Amino acid sequence: MGNKIVVPTPIAGVRLTYQGQDLKRIYIHEQFLPLLQQVLDRLRLRAGLVAIETLGIYNLRKARRSSRLSQHAYASAIDLAGFRVQHLPEPIRVDRDWTTRRPFFRLLEQECLRASAGHRYEYVTPDDDPDLHNDHIHWGIWPDD
Repeated sequence: MGNKIVVPTPIAGVRLTYQGQDLKRIYIHEQFLPLLQQVLDRLRLRAGLVAIETLGIYNLRKARRSSRLSQHAYASAIDLAGFRVQHLPEPIRVDRDWTTRRPFFRLLEQECLRASAGHRYEYVTPDDDPDLHNDHIHWGIWPDD
């Protein structure tokens, strides 16, 4: 499934968590890693991001509603569910704050799209697919290999 590599966390100074536990390492496609690093670094600098809650990166499975492999099968996508920002007492959560924290989510989208330039990518929000993405944002690329 392409060039998955194991990467220690944090990435770009941002912790990654899953179900409230800090991840020590992740499996990620080598083409997606620099894009994720760029987004996390820019959000750390521009918004004070210190941690993200992910629902997953690598998962060998077919895409929902499809017979083809998902971007997660290539480890070239991340599902983003929550964001811990320095100046806020509570994390920003997609399921709770999608409609009230639009400036943050616009910044996230802007940075993901900027990093994705030149790649075939997907960026799916609760507005795009409320049935399957009501609690997270899916961002990923289709690797070249």
